[in-house]
Amino acid sequence: MQEKELIRLKLQKQEELLRNLIASRKELSQRNEELRRQLKEIQDRPEKVTDLGKVMEMLHPRLLTHDEEDQFRQSFSALHPMFLHRLRQECPSITKGEELFCMLLVLNQTNEEIAYTLGINRPSVIKTRYRLRRKIDCPSEKTIETWVRALAFDEKE
Repeated sequence: MQEKELIRLKLQKQEELLRNLIASRKELSQRNEELRRQLKEIQDRPEKVTDLGKVMEMLHPRLLTHDEEDQFRQSFSALHPMFLHRLRQECPSITKGEELFCMLLVLNQTNEEIAYTLGINRPSVIKTRYRLRRKIDCPSEKTIETWVRALAFDEKE
């Protein structure tokens, strides 16, 4: 019984770490967005001295760096060890980005939170949901969240 409790506590800690990472990235994204807005105002002035387009493009947020994405995947896999295996079995053509998207769905992230985390806009999240739903051939009576979470929570834990 104590071993199960330890495992449950470790999993809760991993989930909290994932949520904290997403929250910190959301805050960073909001700061970046404000900076982009300010730079856009500068760029739109007729007296601009330099082309700020390149600077603004560099600020487009990709909230998870390569190393952070690796850490996120490891933490997620500790919570749901069979999820990626099952997802890849159900959809062999799934991309790494789509896997990450599905992981965020399992964590009950909203469209806005997914957009912040992946550094995309909300319409792109909606398009990704639509394309992924078709790709995985999700039955019409299920939401994509229900379908994806079933893969995560059907595990024998």
